Amino acid sequence: EYAAWPVAGVRVDRCWDLALVQRILRHAATAPGSGVRYTPVAQLEVADPTEPVRPARVPAGQESFFDLPDEAVEGSAHPHRLRLLAAAESQGALVAAEIRAAGLPWDRGVHEALLAEQLGPRPAPGERPARLQTLAERIADVLGSPGLSPDSQPSLLRALQTAGVAVESTRQWDLKHWIDAGGAEREARAALLAPLLEYKALARLWTANGWHWLDQWIGDDGRFHAAYLVGGVVTGRWAAHGGGAMQVPAGVRDAVRADPGWTLTVADASQVEPRILAAMAADEALARAGTTPDLYR
Repeated sequence: EYAAWPVAGVRVDRCWDLALVQRILRHAATAPGSGVRYTPVAQLEVADPTEPVRPARVPAGQESFFDLPDEAVEGSAHPHRLRLLAAAESQGALVAAEIRAAGLPWDRGVHEALLAEQLGPRPAPGERPARLQTLAERIADVLGSPGLSPDSQPSLLRALQTAGVAVESTRQWDLKHWIDAGGAEREARAALLAPLLEYKALARLWTANGWHWLDQWIGDDGRFHAAYLVGGVVTGRWAAHGGGAMQVPAGVRDAVRADPGWTLTVADASQVEPRILAAMAADEALARAGTTPDLYR
């Protein structure tokens, strides 16, 4: 429900997000030795964050739907930690709603120019962009399979195997592995599959962030209003509800332009989990490795 409030100029400083707190307590109750004994008070979680939460009913013996189960928290082996986690996740829910309301400034003209540069003019419905069509015809030619559609995975796999490409799937990783295993024939193998690998990269741009994506996700205000799910995956990370907001591809990232008078700050969160783990575990060797550009090297 909070999503509409920032748009109207209403801001909330603190809250308890009941769905998130219930999820935290439910998982805490399954941990051995946690001391948490918890039964959910109602069905709160929804798959679509754009839909309002509709509680089933207030359980018998509970005075208010918004009562927090203090007995579950106090029964924990570390109640202060559990309260801090619940508070932090709840605050994250406010941040997610405010991010969605504010939106990310997006220059549609820049995006369209990037698409035209890489794919060609916007195609008619049901047709491929010009660059993809040229590549599709070239792929069919080099594989000796007239009329082949690279978008049909079974047909493409048969054409590859017939042409001597010994792969079990059309995934990019398998194709590159076959090239690298070529030894002296590596250059010839790379030339054979170059049109297909380029097609795959551009087809992903077209389907994931092409003109249809622009029409669907960039509003009249020139902003990308993505919906985020706090704690949306099992690791606790956020997830995005549509639009691919968690990873804006490099091919269109230049369309993100700061509003006049504002500056965008880019923060690199790469390898953040092992760095946090090093701090939590007081592992000085791992922490020192984390000060290098690539912790895993």
